[in-house]
Amino acid sequence: MYIKLIENLLKIPETEMARRTAYVKIVGYYKKIIEISPSFSMAYYNLGKLYWVMGDNENAAQYLRIFISKAKNDPMLPYARKILYKINVATPPKTRRNARS
Repeated sequence: MYIKLIENLLKIPETEMARRTAYVKIVGYYKKIIEISPSFSMAYYNLGKLYWVMGDNENAAQYLRIFISKAKNDPMLPYARKILYKINVATPPKTRRNARS
């Protein structure tokens, strides 16, 4: 049922606001899928990819790491690793405070 709702939301018009609203709804549906079936690894991949497209690299990396840990021999593993690599390259290391200050 949730997958069908997601498919319908992806047919939303191309306007930035409509697409953003659809993405937020889709995130909610994928989270529901994970609640019902935590072993459905593609939900983690799709959440990671969706967050990445939305510019939320922290959540994207979190869900992609979960997907990578759960998915064994999945054809999407190279793509998940590639996105995670791009996130890591784009994210500057956190600034460390000087311990003496």
